[in-house]
Amino acid sequence: MTTTDCEGRNSHRFDTAPTKIISSNNAGADLLARLGAGQQVSGVGWARGLDALAPDVRDKLTSAQRLSDGNIDKEKLLSSGAQVFLATFASMDMMGTPEPTAAEFQAANLTKVFIKSSACAKFLPGPRTDLDQVYSDISDLAALTGHRQTGDEMVTSMKKTIESARGKIRSGSRTPTVFHFDVAASKDTLTTPGNRQIANAIYTLAGTTPLGGRIDGAFGKFTYEDLVAADPDWITIAVRRTGDDTSVRTAQDAAITSLEADPRTRGLKAVREKRYIRTTSEDMTLAGPANAEQVAAIVDSVSTSR
Repeated sequence: MTTTDCEGRNSHRFDTAPTKIISSNNAGADLLARLGAGQQVSGVGWARGLDALAPDVRDKLTSAQRLSDGNIDKEKLLSSGAQVFLATFASMDMMGTPEPTAAEFQAANLTKVFIKSSACAKFLPGPRTDLDQVYSDISDLAALTGHRQTGDEMVTSMKKTIESARGKIRSGSRTPTVFHFDVAASKDTLTTPGNRQIANAIYTLAGTTPLGGRIDGAFGKFTYEDLVAADPDWITIAVRRTGDDTSVRTAQDAAITSLEADPRTRGLKAVREKRYIRTTSEDMTLAGPANAEQVAAIVDSVSTSR
C-alpha cells in the first residue's frame, strides 16, 4: 500500500499493516473501528468526542489512549511510538497548534496519512458533487489496515443506500434550497460548508441546492443579510457530536430556539414553517458510512417541499 499527501506527493510505501495508529480526532477513530481496525488505534486527539460514539464502536477502541481534548501536543505525538498519524481534517497549524515538520515526522518513523476527502478538500479543482473520493478514502484506509473486504462491503452498502434514496426523488420535481447552519463555528458571522466539502456532495445527491454551493472552498462565511436574501426552504442544524444523542438533541433545540428568537432570522420561511434538518457536523463533513445515511435522511426530510 502506498500513500501520498494532498497533492499526490511524498509517497510512502507500507509493506505491512500498521499496528499503532493515532487518529487526529474521534471521527477518524470511528471509521477505523467500523473497518475492523479499532485495536490498531493507539491514540486519539479531540478525544472528548469519543464518548459520543456508538457503544459498539467505542468497545472496539479499547487500546486507544485519549491524548488530548484538542490538537495533540507535538512532542506527545512524535514520542508516541505510533507508525501512522491519520489526519482527518485541517492541519494542526490552522487550529493553533504547531505541527511537526516533514523531517520530524521522518525522524520519529511516523507517517502522516490523509483522509483526503476532508483533509484535502481545498485542493479540489471544482465543486464536489459525488462521494467518489470518500469511497476511495474508505477503500485505501481499509487496504492500509488489512481490512480490504470490510471496506469494499462498506462502500457497496453506501452506494446502495444512496441509490435507494435517489430513487425517491421525482423526476422534474422542484429543487429545495438548504442553508447549512454550522452551530459551533458560527458567531456574528455564519460559517457554512463550501462547495469543495463532503456536505456539498451530500446535498447535491439528495436533490437539494445548498446555499454554501456558491462558496469556492471547504468552508466560508455567510452574512445574515445574504441568508435573509436567499430565504432558504430548509435550514440544517449541525452541531458537534461531543455527547450522547440527548446532548446532541439539546444542542440542536438550543440553536433552533436562537433562530426563532433572533430578529434577523425569525422571519425566514424555513424558521416560520419549522423546516429543520437535524444532523451533526461530523456526519456531514467527515468520511464514513454516515454520509450515505445523511443523503437518505435529507431526501426524506425535504420531500414535503418539492
